[in-house]
Amino acid sequence: MIPQPALDLLHDTADTQVWPHETPPSHKELTQIASQMDGLLINIMDRIDSKLLDAAPRLRTISQMAAGLDNVDLASATQRKIPIGYTPGVVSEATADQAFALLLSAARLLTQS
Repeated sequence: MIPQPALDLLHDTADTQVWPHETPPSHKELTQIASQMDGLLINIMDRIDSKLLDAAPRLRTISQMAAGLDNVDLASATQRKIPIGYTPGVVSEATADQAFALLLSAARLLTQS
């Protein structure tokens, strides 16, 4: 889910279309949508592959609302000169906090009754 303040900023600066459902679009649905778009703001559930990119000749930019890019075919995007934005390191501190909490829980046997 994209936070409303971010959507407001996008709506103020670009013609936007937001996926209206709770579940992510299927690859087929995303491909159909992408075929009409100049840019995509995606999440980790959206697969961007060469088939989708072939169907989207207008596509000029892709932004990922996640730290990784495993779901994006970077070679195909690079070949088409489509820049990819993402948020590296955004969850590093939270991940470290969670790891430390799990270590402490295991060391102190907090989950045993």
